[in-house]
Amino acid sequence: MPKFVLDHDEVVSIQKLLAGIAAKYRSAEDPEFLLEANLLAHELPRRLRAALNEFRLTEPDEAMLVISGFPVDDVKIGLTPEHWKLSPEQRVPTLEEEILFVLTGSLLGECIGWATQQDGRIVHDVMPVKGMEQEQIGIGSEQTIWWHTEDAFHPLAGDYNRPDVLRNPDHVPTTFAPVADLGPLRRGPSTSS
Repeated sequence: MPKFVLDHDEVVSIQKLLAGIAAKYRSAEDPEFLLEANLLAHELPRRLRAALNEFRLTEPDEAMLVISGFPVDDVKIGLTPEHWKLSPEQRVPTLEEEILFVLTGSLLGECIGWATQQDGRIVHDVMPVKGMEQEQIGIGSEQTIWWHTEDAFHPLAGDYNRPDVLRNPDHVPTTFAPVADLGPLRRGPSTSS
């Protein structure tokens, strides 16, 4: 699995960039930030931009790139929220991480959200939600989420799915499988002549 590890100088550079952006925008969902995100992303360290650009252009067989090395301060981000429906004020502890998520994503393409998923937000929170433990979605907690295709409900599904992990104290695994070797992909009902 291809992996890109940030070095110390890159982390310091990213932290400085994120602090400046977070001082200007109160949310990673701010429409003004989203309009500017791709330009701001070009202020990320060159080596990181090059890795994302190579991934986007070469589409390796693994269909995955792990980026690691950015520290997450558990004390700063606080407890895991009880629900994804948070106001921008409640999301402040993770604002810089969400900004980084959007910046790196914008180097791959346009970041999108669906009106039917988490109120159209671009940055989704995936965490256990009380009362939803048995659900086969990202807020379930007592069932294994079985194989599925992200955004399969829409003919214009995104090209990339960007899971970023802020914490995983129980070391719950994520299983990923590229579909390139499974044959041609079809959207919608099949037809034959």
